[in-house]
Amino acid sequence: MTHLDRPVVADPPPTVPSARSRPAVPRPRTPGGWRLVAAGLLAASALLQLDASLQRWVTAAASWDDPEAGVQDGRFDHSFPSSEWVPLGDAALTHGLGMLLLALAVLALARAARITGRTGLVGTAVVAGTFAAIGAHALVSGLTGEPGPLAGTYLSTFLLNLAGCAAVAVAVARGRASHGTAWDALGGILLLGSSIVGQLLALLAIAPAIWGGTYSDTPIHTESVVATSTACAAVAMLVSALLAHHRTARPGTGTGTGTAS
Repeated sequence: MTHLDRPVVADPPPTVPSARSRPAVPRPRTPGGWRLVAAGLLAASALLQLDASLQRWVTAAASWDDPEAGVQDGRFDHSFPSSEWVPLGDAALTHGLGMLLLALAVLALARAARITGRTGLVGTAVVAGTFAAIGAHALVSGLTGEPGPLAGTYLSTFLLNLAGCAAVAVAVARGRASHGTAWDALGGILLLGSSIVGQLLALLAIAPAIWGGTYSDTPIHTESVVATSTACAAVAMLVSALLAHHRTARPGTGTGTGTAS
């Protein structure tokens, strides 16, 4: 039989893969997920900081006949207990927990903005690390009732924190935050309220202007001002998360691609 006499066999029909045989498509990440994490951590941190502040300026002050000559004394500063620190309730412990959450929020914010490059990553690690060290110092002080291991290192610790903030700012200015938005930047700027810059503003200008007082050691509700800046940062990150979700939900903007973070 020649090749001309061979029967022609039709090509088999194409097979359609069943639903079970189709490769699994990874689920997209929740739009703005890391921003939501940062917002939640910042909100919790602000509440803890505010609770610690109220323990000093409301609860403890009520037991003094002259609060301006009492709890405004620097010995009662719970945000960074010094060698002469005197505990008031569990304010130091509560504040320490709030600072530890703040350190985690810094990492979540950096992840959301996709900060890259050696300068940005080192700066982020320094900022988060110093906030964690400050929180651990206050936490240990609150647990033991005695000044923690960092007593006497206030200036050096906060200057190192400020250097980390500057490094992150340089990285962002160089375009090393590919997913960063204006609201992310606002959240980061508001976190400066917990740095030495924000604390000096609260100590020397904002707290005296709002609550007054004549005793110059620690003006009334100085820590409350710092806690408020953290709360405002939480609001900024929440807005950023909602906008990220809105961008990915609109038709034609990559719904389901999981590019938002």
